[in-house]
Amino acid sequence: MEEVLKLIKDPGNINFYYTFDSGQAFRWTVSSRGFIGVVDRRVVNIKKEGDAILVFSNREEGVIEWFKSYFMADLDLERALKAIDVDPYIHSAIEKYRGLRLLRQDPWETLVSFIISANNNIPRIKGLVEKLSTRFGEPQEFQERVYYTFPEPGALLDAGEKALRELGVGFRASYIINAARFVTENPDWEEIVRSSGADEGREYLKRIKGVGDKIADCVLLYAFSKMDVFPRDVWINRVLEKLYFRGNKVPPSRIKGFLLSHFGDYMGLAQLYLYYWARRDSRM
Repeated sequence: MEEVLKLIKDPGNINFYYTFDSGQAFRWTVSSRGFIGVVDRRVVNIKKEGDAILVFSNREEGVIEWFKSYFMADLDLERALKAIDVDPYIHSAIEKYRGLRLLRQDPWETLVSFIISANNNIPRIKGLVEKLSTRFGEPQEFQERVYYTFPEPGALLDAGEKALRELGVGFRASYIINAARFVTENPDWEEIVRSSGADEGREYLKRIKGVGDKIADCVLLYAFSKMDVFPRDVWINRVLEKLYFRGNKVPPSRIKGFLLSHFGDYMGLAQLYLYYWARRDSRM
């Protein structure tokens, strides 16, 4: 039975399109009914209607609690944005894409999704995550359709590396299997990362073959809400050099020091806004 929840009070400014299009989550689609996603072993349909947010789900229990956690209703977004609004570039990003929110996602799904993201683009990442789910996830009926949950580690271990390669994940197949084995052998891994500082958590996640600084920081930010990290790859480094270093090449250590002093404890939120702004700006 589907349940309709009318959340009259929006948890801070929220723009679902910006949030789901920002490259932090890969299982949301837009339709005439609003936004449909498969998250945390539930299917949900979210849309705004006037000053209300309507949530439909195939699982009745805990939907409000899920919504508040997933969209980080506990974060004072306006306060956080004010803290990082320290230069013309981030100011433009905030003004243009206000309502873009950080998500608090399932750690296992986030880990695998960003392993898949290595040397990949967002449409392809979405396609591969969907293939994994359809092939190895559990079916969920919702609004006269069948959706699939993200596969559990055991399901991927049972499938094996060859089956993952056949789906098209390429060299990432062995990394995904290693990640599945790691979390299976370390059932307290989420609590270890959650209770660790960013540096300690990053080093712990890097014990997984195929996980470097960028993937680890994405997991820390998008699954564990550690906003004192700033995920960086070659592309975002070039953006930062263009914006803040007059296009000059600078060592990673200098960029890291600059980000911490410039944006402070909310630099992960700054990364989300700058990344989205730069990706959608044709001049970048």
